[in-house]
Amino acid sequence: IHAAREFVVVTLAEQLQALFKTLYLECHKDESGLFDAGAIGRRRIKNMCLAYLGRLEQQDSQQKALHQFDTAKNMTDQMAALAVIVNSSHPAKQQCLAGFYQQWQAEALVIDKWFALQASSHIPDTFATVQALMQHPAFDLKNPNRVRALIGAFSQANPLHFHAANGQGYQFLADQII
Repeated sequence: IHAAREFVVVTLAEQLQALFKTLYLECHKDESGLFDAGAIGRRRIKNMCLAYLGRLEQQDSQQKALHQFDTAKNMTDQMAALAVIVNSSHPAKQQCLAGFYQQWQAEALVIDKWFALQASSHIPDTFATVQALMQHPAFDLKNPNRVRALIGAFSQANPLHFHAANGQGYQFLADQII
């Protein structure tokens, strides 16, 4: 199922690349502080276009994602750009993750999103990332929200890696429960 979905997403990104770029540029406006239906819709379209373009792993798309991450004036745009970066081979991935953590470390709910984003990634090293995040100073197995954000996101929002053929996802969840 994952492979079929990936094929469709990448094919759409390839075939509609010009349209996605145009829509992204048209909707990429500074509308910080605006929460009307039009502004919300433009952010949603822009971020969806960026997500599709990011799947192409092209330098232009990586630059757009990094620029949006660096200049975002709202969390919606910053988190959307970070999602594109986290789900790719972006060279600034670790720098962006560290920067986002530094910026938002005092906001527990935002850090929960940070954990969940990494745990739900489809990139090949996600399981190793989840294991490493278990050792992160902000992770606490006694904090139900953190457990849900990391372990819950991995087991519920990452069917690709949780259901890995080698069973490591099941073993990991069982070990955490025990």
